[in-house]
This record gives sequence, C-alpha cells and structure tokens, in this order.
Amino acid sequence: MAKTFAYRNDFADYIPPDGTLYFAIGPFDQFRDGAITVTAHPNPTAIHASRRYMEVIQMATRFSNQNPDAGFWLDIVVRNNGHVGSGADGINGFSVYTSVILRDND
Repeated sequence: MAKTFAYRNDFADYIPPDGTLYFAIGPFDQFRDGAITVTAHPNPTAIHASRRYMEVIQMATRFSNQNPDAGFWLDIVVRNNGHVGSGADGINGFSVYTSVILRDND
C-alpha cells in the first residue's frame, strides 16, 4: 500500500500578467523519493478579476551532497497566463498544493 502526503502552502505574492515567480518549499524528507505533483491555484478573492489562468511551469527536486543537513527541497516556478482568454489581470495571492506518493516498503 502506498503512503500519500499532501501539503498546502499559501503565498501573498503578486504576479503580473504573463509574469513568473520562483520559490522553494522544504525541507521535507518525503521529497527524497516518490512521485511528486504540484498544482497552483490563484486566490479567487484577492482581485475581482473575471478570469485568471495560472500554471506550474517548472518543478525540480534539490539536495546538496555538500550540505546533506539542508534536506530535500522543491524548486518551483509558477506563471500567470494573463494573455489567455479576455483581459489580463494580475494574481494577488495563491495556494500551492503538493502531493507525494511513496511506496510502502513493508
């Protein structure tokens, strides 16, 4: 049976139309091994925009052999696809949902 971990991180950062934002989440031992998914959702109440399109454009795991005590991290880049649909609105706040599925070794 697999073990599943789910995390939610909230951010108050502003992302302009067609802009990107880099951030890191961690350290978590669960990022060491397993299947990882990342999804970003714009805050629906932050700006009274009609539509906002957000995507995770890059996710990478990070570990340093030079400093193993730093742990395992996710480096994430999200994008405000303001050019999609009608009008371009900024994103003022968003949530990132991360899930990790690990194989049960028992």
